[in-house]
Amino acid sequence: GELYEWRQGRAILEELPSNLTYYASIEHINEETPVENNQLVAAFDVTGDIYTMVDDNSCVYLVVSTEWMDEAVVVFDKAS
Repeated sequence: GELYEWRQGRAILEELPSNLTYYASIEHINEETPVENNQLVAAFDVTGDIYTMVDDNSCVYLVVSTEWMDEAVVVFDKAS
């Protein structure tokens, strides 16, 4: 699978772009390295869904909910 990471200052969007495809529900984990494509490592509880662009794997879009965000659209870039 691919590894994606949030970079400080990266976009948090008002709404999901229309050209995306649903990928999977987020599985929150506390481990340092995810082993499944839908796992998200975070020090806080998070739920939501992952969306991708069909022709572009340089980033993924997560619709996430936490204690302080409700269905925020957060962009994660492919790790280099």
